[in-house]
Amino acid sequence: MDNVMRSFICWGHGREKDFGVLLPMLPKDIDTLLVPFLGSGDILLNAEAKRYVASERCDELVDLWRFVSRPQPVLQDLLSAFLDLWEVMPKLSSAFKSRLFEVYDTFVMGALKDYSSMAGAVGRIARELTLPEVFTQCVKCWKEDEWQMELTHQWILALEAAKPHRMTDSVRFQGRIANAALEAMFEYMVFLYNRPEVKPQVKAAFLLWTMSCAKNHLFLKDEMGEYTPEFCVEEADSADFLVRMKTLEMPDFYTRMQQTAFCKKEGLVMLNFEKPGERDFIFADPPCLYGPRKKRGRLFSNKMQQGLADYLLNKTRSRWMVILPQRDPVTELYSATGANCLAMNDELVFWNY
Repeated sequence: MDNVMRSFICWGHGREKDFGVLLPMLPKDIDTLLVPFLGSGDILLNAEAKRYVASERCDELVDLWRFVSRPQPVLQDLLSAFLDLWEVMPKLSSAFKSRLFEVYDTFVMGALKDYSSMAGAVGRIARELTLPEVFTQCVKCWKEDEWQMELTHQWILALEAAKPHRMTDSVRFQGRIANAALEAMFEYMVFLYNRPEVKPQVKAAFLLWTMSCAKNHLFLKDEMGEYTPEFCVEEADSADFLVRMKTLEMPDFYTRMQQTAFCKKEGLVMLNFEKPGERDFIFADPPCLYGPRKKRGRLFSNKMQQGLADYLLNKTRSRWMVILPQRDPVTELYSATGANCLAMNDELVFWNY
């Protein structure tokens, strides 16, 4: 399906790989499409309707969608700078490989026993790694000394991880050092994202980039309310990221955004508020307690699943589709009413039209 609009967000499970099944099943005469669990917005971007309403209880995600709903040239410049730096970072860090080998050898032989002595030795090397001027000009909140402290920390972690293996293979060692530099970039971006004074376009760029290379694409906050994703270099696909960001340059994307209302509400709350009618359509893809989507970090409890089932089965005249893991007990409620059902991988698709 070459004419689909790819989401610019890596979020949870996503539905892009299921388009071949789902898109042909959607009604063709929708007045209002309601998406109570927005996430990556794959269906929002590719279903045809006269009007769209999307809801998500994650405030930051809604803010991001609202922010990019109009062209943002500065955002494009920032994302381009991130991509360029990501590509060149391994080359920048590899220039210091031999010196880090010397520190590593000293460390393995028993010197540099405490963290402060390691930080001193590695920090002197990190302070010599300077970023391209075009990047620091573009990301004005980037502080070289703060970034170099994070780089020092990540390089020390790489050295400590290599010590038990007595690593002498320069290729493997260089890989560890390069990945540590990438993680330092990731962690410092996360640190800047959590700073309240950072401008909205920079926050949006940090969020889009870090979500693209975070483990399981989780958007999680800790007890202090700070964004705390886990880095996963294996999932960082710069070519895929570049393709996804092309969506933000498409006129059709902004036309769709002009037709869309975004809500910061729990999905069922939004549906009760909107009161969809017979010519409307609800696409419900809730986070789940079972299956691969249980790691999304925003679980939808059994009570909430039952409430959604009761609403769709008994309290709306609208057409609807809901996707659930086969293991979820709530699927029995849909099956008992005779709703249409289709098995899709390890999930079940239910619909009423």
